[in-house]
Order: sequence, then structure tokens, then C-alpha cells
Amino acid sequence: MNYEKILSNEINNEDSGLWFVSSSNGNKIILKLPTNTIKSIYKGCTVELFIKIYEYEQTSYLIVGTRIHDSSTHPLIAYGIDRFEGHNGAIKTILNQEKIRIEI
Repeated sequence: MNYEKILSNEINNEDSGLWFVSSSNGNKIILKLPTNTIKSIYKGCTVELFIKIYEYEQTSYLIVGTRIHDSSTHPLIAYGIDRFEGHNGAIKTILNQEKIRIEI
């Protein structure tokens, strides 16, 4: 199964998350979030992007996520672990751009 098919299946099967996509159709970050969180983003709440490398049993895992301050006491955190080839390259391509397209 190719990267785009794997990505499509993952997005369809997750309740929320964040994905970096680099394809012939362009580069973008896709956020799948609850409706009330999307409304808070459109109203101007703070959204942070974070990237972390987690090491476990001599293996490194790339974790990417967002912290969305839609509540003053409990921000929503959506994150994912880089699990398949293609995603890491997409992250590097997108983060080296001056502007990033985000789809919610």
C-alpha cells in the first residue's frame, strides 16, 4: 500500500490528529479536530505546533502535535507518532517552507 493510501486510511479511522502531507497537490498540515475546537481556532485562540523526539529501547520516534488553547484551563492536545515512511520526509519539506497551508 502506498503512502497516500495509508495516510487516507489513518485520517479516516482517527477521531482527531495531525498529519503532514507532501504530494503533487502541494504541501500542507491536516488537522482533524472536534467542531467546537475548530470554532475556537476561527475565533482566534492560540495554536502551537510541537515536535519531540522520544527515545525508547534504542529506537527514536518522532512525535508531532498541536496544543490548542480553546479553554483557559484545559487546552486540547492532538498528536501522533511518525509511524510510516513518507511522513518524516513530508515533515521536513513542510517545515522548511516559508508559509504552510493548514487544512482543518
